Amino acid sequence: MAATIWTSIKNMFRKKKDEVAEAIDDPINNETYYLQDREKEIKDFERDLLAFKTQINTLIKQKEDAERTKNMYDGYAKDIAAKIKSGNAEKDWPKLLNDAAQEVQKANARLNDLNQQISSNGAQFEKLQQRKRQAQNAIDQRHNQLTSNAARLKSAQLQKKLNEHDLSLSGDGVKPLEEVVRQAEAEADAYSEVTRTTADELADAVGPSSSSEVKNLVSQYLA
Repeated sequence: MAATIWTSIKNMFRKKKDEVAEAIDDPINNETYYLQDREKEIKDFERDLLAFKTQINTLIKQKEDAERTKNMYDGYAKDIAAKIKSGNAEKDWPKLLNDAAQEVQKANARLNDLNQQISSNGAQFEKLQQRKRQAQNAIDQRHNQLTSNAARLKSAQLQKKLNEHDLSLSGDGVKPLEEVVRQAEAEADAYSEVTRTTADELADAVGPSSSSEVKNLVSQYLA
């Protein structure tokens, strides 16, 4: 019982080993796994690209906030300047105008910085998008080639297997039946000839005193 279980275990591991060896030697499986790995890399790339796009969107939102801030202080500055020019301004309004102008200047600097980041990141994003599209197109092309090449390889392997079959009636080490029959008939004729010769010799050995009838009887007994 133990020997049977041990044999079963060995056969199981042997089968797994053969399956692994077959998988390693299978170019179709190798190409399939390769493309699966590349597709996973593209998925990871897309996730990082999406995070990069989110960062760009955050910069765009910050730009919009900076524009609103600039417009707000720009409006304050224009109102204060109009009142100062009309002579209806309070004593501290020039300082308020200066403070508003400083805020506008800060907003402009912030907008310039954000515009540069958005432009630079946007250009980089387009390049990365192009890389992703090229990679995906290459994988799609390899998939199409895989389908075609798998069919071609399967056909070639099947043709090779078919050509390895020997369907001829020669070269198999077996004599044709016709030859066997002729040999058997020749052996039978030879044996019959030997038997007749022996019978005749024994009949003659009976001697001349024996009658022909006795010789015939002897021949019949010996036949």
